[in-house]
This record gives sequence, C-alpha cells and structure tokens, in this order.
Amino acid sequence: MVFVGGQLQAEFMQRVRGIDPQQCLVVPIDVGKATASALIADHYGEMVAEPFDFALDETGFTALSVAIARAEGHRDALVCRVGVESAGHYHRTLVARLGAAGLEVVELNPAAVKEARSQQLLRGLKSDAKDLGAMAELLIRGAGRPPQHRDEALATQAAWSAHRRRKVAAAVALGNQVQATLDLVFPGLGGCYDGVLGAKSGRVIVTHLADPDRVRRLGTEGLGGLWLGEGYV
Repeated sequence: MVFVGGQLQAEFMQRVRGIDPQQCLVVPIDVGKATASALIADHYGEMVAEPFDFALDETGFTALSVAIARAEGHRDALVCRVGVESAGHYHRTLVARLGAAGLEVVELNPAAVKEARSQQLLRGLKSDAKDLGAMAELLIRGAGRPPQHRDEALATQAAWSAHRRRKVAAAVALGNQVQATLDLVFPGLGGCYDGVLGAKSGRVIVTHLADPDRVRRLGTEGLGGLWLGEGYV
C-alpha cells in the first residue's frame, strides 16, 4: 500500500494499524534556547496532558519523563512517539537524551510545522500552543524522520556553524536597517559607495552626520574640523 508521506509514513501506519487510537500517544515538543514546551495527546487528538513547560536540563527532562510515563500508564499506551521540531542546534541535546532513555523520537521539519499551524482545527488552541498542536497533527499522520546521528566533533561543528549563521544574518539585517535609514536622511548616498558601512568616510557619516540639523549647526569649518579630527582629510 502506497502512502502520500512515503515509506516512513507507511511503516508507522503499519505499526499502529488495528491499535485503539487511545493507546497511541504523541508528544510534540517545541524547543527554545533554555526551555521547551510539550503536550501529550492520543491519536484521536484528545489531550492527555495539556501544554506544559520544562527546562532543558536534567531536572526538566525528568519532569518530561514523569509526564510521559503517567500518560502511558493512564492509557495503557502501546505506542508513544515523541516529535521535536528541528531548531538549529538547540534541540539536539534533548533528542539525544530522549533516545538514550529508550523513547521513540523523530525530528519534524519546521516548514511542515508552519504549514500545519494554519489548519482550521487548531484555531481553538491558544497562540502559544498552536505549534504544539500542529506537531501533534503531523505525528498522528506519521510525519517525522529519525534523528540524524552525528559524532561529537561533527555535532560541535554543526552547532557552531549554526550559531555563526545566526550572527551573520543578524548583522546583515542590522546593516540593511541602517542603510534604509541613511537613504531617508541622505537620498542617493548609497550610490556613492559600494558599501556605506564598509567605507571609513561612510562610517563617519553614520556616526556623526546622520542628523541634518547637526550638519547645519557645524557649518563648513565645523565639518572640516570633524573630518580632520577623524584623520580622513
């Protein structure tokens, strides 16, 4: 039998076929930098444990494990599938810890979560719980892939690379904001440089001359003195 989600979905659906949906649990986890949020639901979509937060440390993991064990016991669960949205490197330690504890864990694509978030059925959830609801829907449908296994060196490199990409993206965004502001104050200035912020004189303009009223007050002599003081004239 062919499934639209491919072989992984087919394998999962084969496992749960014939099992009472109340005995099939999903645990979506939304990971942040220091904390994460989770809920526990069955394959009917009924929440066994409403959304809760836990710290991304051993104490928080223990709280999560207790919540999962309590839900499994309450429903006599035969299947319990944990889904974690890929979030740079923040989710990797938790995924590794879940796997080491013997829990079935899969990674969910952020783009798929975003798409699922817009579903009509999720509109009854509070805004901060909609991502969890979207992940639960994906897990019930058999979405998700087994975590990638990386050795320690490669995982460390990937984490630092992701950190650098975020820093570069933030610097580019800030530079674009500064450039847009300069275009309002000095229309056409950007056409005088390959990159305003990369030029020494451009940085002087940004630092000292972005206020036209100040330029007028300085006058010719004041402007000359400013540039001589900066060592660019």
